[in-house]
Amino acid sequence: MKQHAADRPKKLYRGVTYMARDRYWFAAVKLDGDWIHIGHFKDQREAAVHWDVAVRLIRGSDAVTNFKGRPPLEAILRVKARLDELGIPHRDNL
Repeated sequence: MKQHAADRPKKLYRGVTYMARDRYWFAAVKLDGDWIHIGHFKDQREAAVHWDVAVRLIRGSDAVTNFKGRPPLEAILRVKARLDELGIPHRDNL
């Protein structure tokens, strides 16, 4: 059954999209015209944190992000592993 726009969660962060049918959030970064899928998450904030890590690793520390400060180590390791799996070059440090 299709959800009405009013029933869907409101997007609060950049880089995340809600998949209503499956009821999860996913994070993706656009790189050279292609979308790089970072992962899917039950929580919008968690998706946004992982997106932040990805854009910092890909675009550098000056990238526009959702949050200030250092992200959790778990998110950093997960995103690095995903980028390595996809063969996407990235910085080693945030």
